[in-house]
Amino acid sequence: MITIVLVVAAIAAVGYVLVSRMRGKAVNVRRLLVLPAVLTVIGGLQVLGEARLGMTATALGLRATDVVVSVLLGVARGATVAVSAREGRAWLRYRPLTLALWVATIIVRLGMTALAYAVGAAQAAGGPALLLCVGVTLLGEGAVVARRTIPVGLGLRSQQGVPDVGRP
Repeated sequence: MITIVLVVAAIAAVGYVLVSRMRGKAVNVRRLLVLPAVLTVIGGLQVLGEARLGMTATALGLRATDVVVSVLLGVARGATVAVSAREGRAWLRYRPLTLALWVATIIVRLGMTALAYAVGAAQAAGGPALLLCVGVTLLGEGAVVARRTIPVGLGLRSQQGVPDVGRP
């Protein structure tokens, strides 16, 4: 039962992020980081609980690989998010490349789940693994976007010190 709740929570979090960020929204650094941090902590605690019950080295290796790849995909997505200044505030909006990277994130997660079952390490594919990976991928993305929206005067931080409107 708890696995179903975790899967539904992870899907709801991703759905909320996708819909709100495709439309574009004002950046709220707390919102960029708090929900992903909560998902990461809950997923991490669940994973630790499973590990205490006994987890194979293969399952641990797959889980670690999944987390690292999820973070990297989140960082890559964060770099593709359109960040602009609007009404004196930072705004973000997903671009087509950001959505393509979300598709890649989902495909990688499904592939890792299939691999875990194929090698007999089903422990690496459960609900806690999904929750942890969703948390860290959103945290990686949020950290990059938050860093790109640090105010500098009226504009946004960029390499040239001018608004970061047109760059991915």
